[in-house]
Amino acid sequence: MAPRLRRHITDSEKTQLWERWQQGESLHQIARWLGRRHSSIRRVIAQAGGIRPAPKRRSPRA
Repeated sequence: MAPRLRRHITDSEKTQLWERWQQGESLHQIARWLGRRHSSIRRVIAQAGGIRPAPKRRSPRA
């Protein structure tokens, strides 16, 4: 069996992931749509506590 390549979830995929999660889609449906396993989607959602994180922005003082 060939080893799997790790492909990170892009920012645009995360945006779509959170929109679909907020609309009530299941982890399995979202994972199927992204072509990934549901466990990788669950990890992203669990890290944020199930709430979409605020968009990152750089401090004006930087």
